[in-house]
Amino acid sequence: MALGHMICAGLAGKPSLEAARSWFSQAANASHLFAQASSGDCCRMGLLDAHNSDFSEALYSTAAARNHIGAVVVLANALRAAEGSTPESLAEIFGLWLVKASAGHAQAQRNVSQSYLYGRGCIADPAAAARWFRAAGEQGDAEAEYQQARCYRKGYGVQKDTQTARFWLERTSAPGHPHALLGTL
Repeated sequence: MALGHMICAGLAGKPSLEAARSWFSQAANASHLFAQASSGDCCRMGLLDAHNSDFSEALYSTAAARNHIGAVVVLANALRAAEGSTPESLAEIFGLWLVKASAGHAQAQRNVSQSYLYGRGCIADPAAAARWFRAAGEQGDAEAEYQQARCYRKGYGVQKDTQTARFWLERTSAPGHPHALLGTL
């Protein structure tokens, strides 16, 4: 994998996409997680082969199943774009995010929260949304901190509590969230 990057960048002589391709493929076939995701990127962009979305999706799916967050992000975004946000694609996207959220990834936790809040890909559950916003907010995700403040201010999934809303709003103000700085919920 590393040798493929070096060859592609010209750090091991003349840059050669063809030579790099061989190393990327070998690493992906040997189940190297990042090589599978990188090969998916290269395939999607037409660098490894002619543009082949089915093959790149298979590489991303393999990497996502092995918890590569970049592959999960690409798959979720590709599903959203390709399927036009059908109930089935939203459920599949929600499932991808839920796996990563359960593993502690803050961005995935925020995405799961928003899915629960609006019922995208799952049954709307404001209490679950608030729990996932809290999990992401406790990791310092500024948007999740702001959304947690909104939950407490409006009573979405939690008991209305202006003191707790203020706590979360002040917490998100430190990194400079634009809504928090204006004091808008």
